[in-house]
Amino acid sequence: MTMRTQFKNALLFVLLAVATQTVAQQVYINAGLVKTSFKEYKNSVGQNTLDASGYTMPETFMVEAGTRINIYKDRLKVNIGLQYTKHQINTSFYAGNTRVPTTYNLSYLGFKTGLTFDLLRYKGLSLQVHANISRDLLVFGTNKYQNVLVDFYKEKTFDMG
Repeated sequence: MTMRTQFKNALLFVLLAVATQTVAQQVYINAGLVKTSFKEYKNSVGQNTLDASGYTMPETFMVEAGTRINIYKDRLKVNIGLQYTKHQINTSFYAGNTRVPTTYNLSYLGFKTGLTFDLLRYKGLSLQVHANISRDLLVFGTNKYQNVLVDFYKEKTFDMG
């Protein structure tokens, strides 16, 4: 089964779950900033050729939306939703002894599910703990170095591991 088919099946599952719920639920929309890391990066031959000294992780945009379904006394809820995340990683790699600066621009659409638990509630405020997992699908990806632009998405050259 391809990743696109898996993603379509997951999206269908989310829509069916939301459509058939008969218990209290909330719709949520979140936006924020994320930082990305290539900490455990390995290329197709199992080596990390990135130069950590020239590495920056600018904050980039993230948005997610979905539903929270009450499971237990408005304190424990299941989250089901979709997220869109952009990542920009400025780093470099070595070609022989030459350090080559490079920038990765990646965008992912993901299916996200998890739990939210209200630890404390006081006058409309709450302290919550979130635990989530997601399955992300690359929807845009480029790598630019020197005068070369590689489009991972179009050329299907991104090593998905």
